Formats: sequence, structure tokens, C-alpha cells
Amino acid sequence: MPKHIVHAGLHKTGSSAVQLALKKAGTSRGHTCFLPIEGIGQSDQEWRRRFDALASTSCGILSDENLLGSPFDCYSLADRRIKALREAMGGRSVLIVVYIRPQPQWLQSLYLQGIQEGRYESPDEFMEQMSGRPNLRWANLADVVAKNFKTADLDIRAYNSRDAVSDFFSSQALALPSHITHSGPRINQSVAPIQGTILRELIGDPDLDAAEKIRIRRVFQGILASGAIAGFSSFKKPHQEAMRDLLVEDFTNLETSGLMSTRMLEIYGQM
Repeated sequence: MPKHIVHAGLHKTGSSAVQLALKKAGTSRGHTCFLPIEGIGQSDQEWRRRFDALASTSCGILSDENLLGSPFDCYSLADRRIKALREAMGGRSVLIVVYIRPQPQWLQSLYLQGIQEGRYESPDEFMEQMSGRPNLRWANLADVVAKNFKTADLDIRAYNSRDAVSDFFSSQALALPSHITHSGPRINQSVAPIQGTILRELIGDPDLDAAEKIRIRRVFQGILASGAIAGFSSFKKPHQEAMRDLLVEDFTNLETSGLMSTRMLEIYGQM
């Protein structure tokens, strides 16, 4: 197993739960962990400093879903960041782990996350912004990594909300302490799609202060989401169909590339 592990997300694939588990697990197997720190900068210089810190260890794990950039522009900084990582590692052995989920699910979850963070664009506006992004095709994003590192240095895995933590720990041969639950904690709870429009209108009220917006968001996250109607989408039917067409194309490309494991093929093939 490579001495250094870089877990690059993606967003909305259980990264927060993995990071909390890594923090609780400590460094029992000698790994030095580099996790997100609130308020830390996202500049190229700051990322290079973090990459250099990882490279200086004999056995390190860096986990941060912001490594490839923002999900809202579909990781436009991925190529630049991966090149900086390669340069900092200087030929040291490193495995880059990326979790993906089918685009219809991912885009829905990301849109709702954006609402919770105070983004007010409509579903149509959101889809117009995202649909032309090349890295929305996970096969393209994998190519960005693979052209800077060997294919053997890339582990693309399918996100499953039931076992995000245990899958990461077991796949990287890391011990998962008994005091950490098998499936990991439920972190960053999203509102339900059917409630997204309502929440968007409520927290978009200019008369509400920041504390009131946070309180409303938490009510939706912690109470209302659990009883919401299932099977609803924020997006209109043409957008849903376009996402499924993209999913089929991406599935084919990933399967052809040989980057997908049997387990991934099973999960992706169910969509």
C-alpha cells in the first residue's frame, strides 16, 4: 500500500464523516492526518504548503473535499491542484482516492447544499451553470488525475451512504476503532428536495438576519427532512432526462477505461 493517501472527496460523498472518523481514530497506525481546518485559506500557496507538509511525513493521510476546487464550478481547479500535488510529492508513493456518485443524485444533493449555504439560484439556473462543465463527467475528472499520476495511483470508488466510513477504512487497510460506528456519523444532513424551494424562499428574505436563517435551516435539516415525501426532484423533467443521458455516457466511459471496480459497476448500473 502506498505510504501516502490523498482523499479528495468528492463533495456530497460522506467526506465529513470520513474526516471525523480519522480524527477520532487518531494516528494509531502511524499515519499523520491532515484534515480541513475551519477558516483555512484556499489559495494555491496554502494548498502547496499542505502538500509539502504531507510530503514531509513518512506516512500521511490528507483528506479534504476542496482539494480539487469548488463543486459549484465542477472542479475547474482540478488540473492545477493535481499538478501541484505531483510536484510537492516529488515521486513519493501516493494513492489518490476519489468517491463518486451518479450525477442525478449528486447534482440534486449539491443544489440543496447550495440553498443551505445561501445560494439562491433557481433549479433551471443551476442546471444551466453545471451542464456544460467538462468535469461533470467523472471519466474526464479521472483523466485529469491519471495524466498526472499513474492509473495505479488512482482509486475511484462508489459512494454508498450506508458505509462511507467503513468502506474508506477497509479499502485503505486502516483499522476502524470499535468506538466508531460501522457506518459513521450522519454529517451534513441535507434537506429533502421537496422542501428545497420553500427553504430557498425563506432564507432569501432580506429582512431575516443570519441567526434566523441558520435556525430555519436547522429546522428543515433536523426535523422536517425526515418526514418529507420521497421521490421528488428539484429539476424539471428535461433536466432529469439530460442527467440520465449523461449518467449512461459516463458509465460507459468509466467501464471502458477499466477504472471502475465490480462494486462500482453494480451501484452505477442500478441507476
